[in-house]
Amino acid sequence: MKPPLPLALLFLCGCGASSSDSSGPLPSSGSTTQTSYAQTLSHLQSNQRIELEPGRTYALNATLLGQSLDNVTLNGNGAHILMNAPTAGFMQLKGCSNVTVANLTVDYDPLPFTQGTGSLSLKLRPWSPDDAGLIQEACAEPYLRRMLGLRSGAGRRAAENWIRRADETSLVIEQDGEALGEVGLQPDAFAYSALLHYWVLPRVRGQGLAERAARLLCDQAAGLILTAYVSERNRASLRVLEKLGFQRGGSIRQYAGFPGPRDTYTYFRLPLKEPE
Repeated sequence: MKPPLPLALLFLCGCGASSSDSSGPLPSSGSTTQTSYAQTLSHLQSNQRIELEPGRTYALNATLLGQSLDNVTLNGNGAHILMNAPTAGFMQLKGCSNVTVANLTVDYDPLPFTQGTGSLSLKLRPWSPDDAGLIQEACAEPYLRRMLGLRSGAGRRAAENWIRRADETSLVIEQDGEALGEVGLQPDAFAYSALLHYWVLPRVRGQGLAERAARLLCDQAAGLILTAYVSERNRASLRVLEKLGFQRGGSIRQYAGFPGPRDTYTYFRLPLKEPE
């Protein structure tokens, strides 16, 4: 079995339509370096086709980001994508059209988080339509309702629509099989920093659930600058950030979480290790 080929964090930038279609295989020889993969895809333009080597496994340590691309095809030819970052999705597209990704499978190693504490099992996982009840219960509290951008009394259809629009960096906090909140780390385009957000239902606050979930996620991003926006009146959230090693930065003039006094600040944590 051939070892997985490494793929770097790739930012796919569409530079406008080319004069003619281009296509070709993604380099896959044993001597190919991580840099050559990055060069191949980072220069991807509109009206282009990329072919992966049939049946080969490619290791990916972050989300593939595509911006302003048009008429692009990535044909896996039965290739296997192995995600080495449990919280990263395979691909995120912005402002793109007619982008086709086909004939490949995506798996994770290590698997998305599962943590046991005593009799409690904490898991971070992607959203599913079955989580509509979590969103509906969250909307019963005005603060969470404003964070989610939903109206009072939001029904199941509104909750399911919210889930469909949720960014892939957003994960459900599940404990003992019950969905109880959300946590996410949204990286910038070049993976230098990431914005942390989290919330749990009122009935499970005070149990350290938000801290445990956020810590699991932050531990996977120890090489990034982490930031968060929190109101000074949200004492529980401030305690979470303090336990995670965040420091207070400058004031934010306005933030959707709390109306009235503008007392929200940026909190940040510098990288705990050298970026890989």
